[in-house]
Amino acid sequence: MVRVVKRRVASGESQYGVCKDLNVDPKQYRSWSNDSNNLAKKRPKAKSTCDGMKSILAPVHDELLKFVFELREQGMSVKPAMIRLKASSVCRPFCERSKNAQTKIIQRWLKQSQFLNRMATRESQKDPRETEGIALDFIEMMRPKVSQKNRHQDFIINMDQTPVPFTFNEKRTLELVGKRTINVRKSTNDTKRVTYAATITASGKTLTPYLVFKGRPDGRIVKKEFKTYPQGMFYACQDAAWMDEVCVMDWIEKVLKPYVSTAPQDVVPLLLLDEYRCHIMGTVVTAINELGVDVEHIPGGCTCLVQPIDVGSNRPF
Repeated sequence: MVRVVKRRVASGESQYGVCKDLNVDPKQYRSWSNDSNNLAKKRPKAKSTCDGMKSILAPVHDELLKFVFELREQGMSVKPAMIRLKASSVCRPFCERSKNAQTKIIQRWLKQSQFLNRMATRESQKDPRETEGIALDFIEMMRPKVSQKNRHQDFIINMDQTPVPFTFNEKRTLELVGKRTINVRKSTNDTKRVTYAATITASGKTLTPYLVFKGRPDGRIVKKEFKTYPQGMFYACQDAAWMDEVCVMDWIEKVLKPYVSTAPQDVVPLLLLDEYRCHIMGTVVTAINELGVDVEHIPGGCTCLVQPIDVGSNRPF
């Protein structure tokens, strides 16, 4: 009705005459017209121009936003329960409500502030912005190396370890709608896990998986259980289920050596490793070089930005 009146008024007719012709009171038309303008200023899915009852958290709205943003800037996980506790400490009327009422109020505040409970997309000790420049320098340095004539994508290799936990840490946090990267700081909790040494090539091939379980290298798991495990993978035990020097040397012998032995004579394999302590040991680097493989170490803190396995494989895995 508002659009019809405006269109006819724009063509030269009077507003009063159009309203009378449409059997609409001019005052009612003005009310509708004002409401339509207000509705256009609301969120796209708003169904009313009424703002509704003022939130009990309105006086501390900015303080709560500051609380959330400061924690997220540090990469800390934020849960609705944390906001409820914070609101209880800064808003006395909120503190006097029942626990169920507080939960409902927080839910409405989160929706109003456009927060969602999001799944973390990466974990790190540092913010990626701190190492972005180093990562870009590493990319510029590596591009000519991987493009040399003696390289082949089947033999540009990246190996990294990723934990497969038996119990999972908290992965969700409140974050603004539309944000693609959700950073969460790693916890210091010790979780039961197996370490999976994943190895991929630039052409997309995956080498034989290497799994490290918690246990003694010469213990019961190695002697009895490994015999019952699926074939087509290599298994090892370490006291803390970590990839240590012994395990890396075993991986070199069982996984890397058989694969690079198939490289053509004019191809020099290239292995990318991060700066994990057992990757930079002289014995490890020497053993890899003796196979005719070049080694490049990815700078610390940059693996989430430039390590192929982290960027392309570990996230969906």
